[in-house]
Amino acid sequence: MQPHREPLSPERFLTEAAQLHQTWIRRFDAQHRRRPRPPEVEAERLRLVRRLQLVQRLQQEADNDPQELSNKLRELKESPREARLVEGDQAFLAALRSTWEAAQLPQASTIAAGANPPKPSGTVEFRW
Repeated sequence: MQPHREPLSPERFLTEAAQLHQTWIRRFDAQHRRRPRPPEVEAERLRLVRRLQLVQRLQQEADNDPQELSNKLRELKESPREARLVEGDQAFLAALRSTWEAAQLPQASTIAAGANPPKPSGTVEFRW
C-alpha cells in the first residue's frame, strides 16, 4: 500500500522554482564575469531575472491557493504581456503551467517523492 501524500502546494512549487532560478543566475554570473558582457549574454541573464521576478510575483498573488495559481497561469498564457517576460519567452509560461498542472495529479506527489510508478500488468522485471 502506498502512503497518501498531499498534493504539492503552490507555495512549495513556486519557492522551488524561485530557488532554481536564483541558482541559475548565480551560476550564470560566475561563468560570465567579464565586463562589459556581450549583448547576447546580457539578454540571457535578463531572461532569467524576468522569469524569477514572475515567479516571485506569482508567490505574492496566488496566496497559496492551488486554484488561484492555476487561474493566474492560465491568464498569463492568454495575455503574455502581463507576464512582463522577455519577448518570445512564452514557452516558459507554458512549461510552468504544465508542470504545475502535472504536480496536481494524484500520483504526482508519489512519483516526485521517489516512488516507482506501477508497472503495467504482464511486465517482466529482470534482475541482474
